[in-house]
Amino acid sequence: MWFKLAVMAVMAGQLSLTACAGKQNTTEPTKGVSQAGQAGQVAPQEPAYERWEYKVQVKGLYDGNEWHELPVADLNAAGDEGWELACAVPGVQSFNVTLIYKRPKP
Repeated sequence: MWFKLAVMAVMAGQLSLTACAGKQNTTEPTKGVSQAGQAGQVAPQEPAYERWEYKVQVKGLYDGNEWHELPVADLNAAGDEGWELACAVPGVQSFNVTLIYKRPKP
């Protein structure tokens, strides 16, 4: 149940999966430094947090007769499109896995 709520929050843009990915966003705005590097001039501030878009895929690992490996080609294809695997959550009795990808918003 908690996972469905987390996915719904991700899709609504209300949840960050940085804890799942094991990373923390440490981007901070630039303060007190000009583009030319002269004292007294302040550079435009960058956003404190990078904005992400997410993609969720559910992959079946068991079809009722035999087990299947997670297709590495699918993971590589997602990576080629700029997606980073943020989290993989096993399903009920590990019959499937939910893959959550993220990439910076353009």
